[in-house]
Amino acid sequence: MDKNKKYGLLSTLFSLILIVTIILINSGVDNLATRFPLKADLTQNKIYKISDYTKNMLKELDKDVKVYAFYDSKSVNSSVLEILYRYQRESNRIKLEVVAPSENPALSLKYDSTNNGLRAGTIIFDCNGKFTTVTESDMSNYSSYLGYETEIYVEEKFTEAIIYVTSDIKKKVYTVSGHGEDDGYEMRNVLSQYGYEREEIALTSGIPDDTSVLMILAPIRDYSDTEIEILDSFLESGGRLFVAFEPSAKGLNNLTGYLEEWGLEVPDEFALEGDANKIAFNTSLMFYATGNGHSLAGDIFNNKYLVLVANTKPVNCLEIDGVATRAIMSTSEKGYVVSASDAEQGTPVLKGTVSIAATAEKDDAKIAVFGSNLYFVDSLFLESDLANKELFLNTLEWLNNQKVNTGIRPKSLNATLLTISESQSRMIIGVVIALPILIIAFGIYVWIKRRHK
Repeated sequence: MDKNKKYGLLSTLFSLILIVTIILINSGVDNLATRFPLKADLTQNKIYKISDYTKNMLKELDKDVKVYAFYDSKSVNSSVLEILYRYQRESNRIKLEVVAPSENPALSLKYDSTNNGLRAGTIIFDCNGKFTTVTESDMSNYSSYLGYETEIYVEEKFTEAIIYVTSDIKKKVYTVSGHGEDDGYEMRNVLSQYGYEREEIALTSGIPDDTSVLMILAPIRDYSDTEIEILDSFLESGGRLFVAFEPSAKGLNNLTGYLEEWGLEVPDEFALEGDANKIAFNTSLMFYATGNGHSLAGDIFNNKYLVLVANTKPVNCLEIDGVATRAIMSTSEKGYVVSASDAEQGTPVLKGTVSIAATAEKDDAKIAVFGSNLYFVDSLFLESDLANKELFLNTLEWLNNQKVNTGIRPKSLNATLLTISESQSRMIIGVVIALPILIIAFGIYVWIKRRHK
């Protein structure tokens, strides 16, 4: 073999080896990028970051969850898909598929109760036939005043959806009626969104066996001896009870007397806040609650989220044999109480820390009592700066022996403009524009000079 042929053969061989090596490296990089994506969330409010709560939940999944993202080529929301891909990377139990509704109408009709087909932008979570939907309107808060979205709830909705479809526990809530109770539109809406079935019952008809949580919300008339006996039988058999008082209601002696047997005293008084830093709207009757380290609250108070309370009764913890009571939240150490019958002209009495929500546990039974139903009115549930809705949901999860939310919060889309000084501006122009131009010019100069040698 002559020298030229040998050289050509070697060149061809090295070229093939180089090409194969590049293909293998490229494939390896793709695999690594899939498993360990080289992406960093540089958004100001960490829009794409997944909380530790969600990561732990995904790691503990023991069931496959099919996730269908209904998008066509013109409606793809890359931000939502990026978050879904991050969920998929955290757990091989998440099976994500992007589906064009127009190309798969049968699948969209399968998950649409109206039989009209699902709109683009809808996300379906399905686990063994149990499914729920999250629409684009569920994922964000649109400000009609500002004309754009101000916050997103993507992680909150996706995590709750996965927990719902993978849970074997049927969450059935019954709200008691017949005493002037009121649960509010937004509370009913929240219950539905988070997988709770809700029905109203009269206690005299008995409490159904499938009750997950019984709710007494803002009664204004007292309960009869018969109703208290039914309530007692329910709790003695391991029932779960949620109570929120109407602050102006008086004379609920049977109900409050029964709660005292469980170590929870709710007097006809108002709790007031004496710390000016916690008072809201210039009235001591409205204030931001102080957490008492209860597991029910999760990270609400640890992360300094705000829970606004208004016109609340105290909920004092008593010592009762066999019953464990604990405060959920309270006033600061500068708390006062005033008689409900003399709230406007009465003299507040300094009490120190005044508990305004508490729990009681005995064997399998659990009770959570709040001094006011106004913690959970529509306006506070819809206020994204407050954690009142999270407190409500956490309470239901705690009563159901489920993990409470420990850190998922709405993420603001409001950006802060970067302000730079004139000197910083000159430096940026010099580094980003002038320096590269000088390097290119110098390279051209060297190239021209060498050609003329």
